Amino acid sequence: MPFGLKKPGFLVPKLEVIPEAFIRGIFDTDGSVYRKYGPYAQIPFKAVSKSLTSSIREHLV
Repeated sequence: MPFGLKKPGFLVPKLEVIPEAFIRGIFDTDGSVYRKYGPYAQIPFKAVSKSLTSSIREHLV
């Protein structure tokens, strides 16, 4: 990955990836799981790229 600012479209992998492994790696760096309200788990994820976020959403649903 090049140094400096990244273009948002550049952040989605163009290679064929294993979705489960890719999402696991993304959550290892930019996501978390915790309990805030009783027994319900919160799973937040933060990313600058809208295309990356929508790609992850597609694989999770």
